[in-house]
Amino acid sequence: MCSVASTENDGDRALCFAMPGSEWVNPWNNLGHDDIRSHWEMNNEQESSDGESHRRAAEQIEQGIEHLKNERSEQAVDSFTAAIRLCPALANAYFARACAYAHRGEMERALADCTEVLRLNPEGVNAYRLRGEIYGKTGRWANAERDLAKAKGLESRRG
Repeated sequence: MCSVASTENDGDRALCFAMPGSEWVNPWNNLGHDDIRSHWEMNNEQESSDGESHRRAAEQIEQGIEHLKNERSEQAVDSFTAAIRLCPALANAYFARACAYAHRGEMERALADCTEVLRLNPEGVNAYRLRGEIYGKTGRWANAERDLAKAKGLESRRG
């Protein structure tokens, strides 16, 4: 079960998630929301999706974040799912939905979304970390160890 909190990071609001007993995880690697939108706009040039779909997906993610902050995980899942339908290649939306699923105790769905994040972004440190924590909480120790080691290795390469 993930917790959610807003933090201030160089004047930009960032959203963090955490499993109980773990460190906070920022699904956007400490990017502010404006940086995330810039990322989506950049990806828009590489994908066939139109800018309007990206804008609407961003709105859905913002709504989902607000739902999570207000302990409305079912509505958060719905918002993140809507964002995914609009832009199926948004790894951030899958990660956010994984946190919402974990918050609801739906660990298999959370694991599936983490795996999708990693398919879309094989360098997804936070997805490896979250998936590793979920594996650990569900007694799948070898998988937990593998994913947490992968996250640590990716973090050390980033410096």
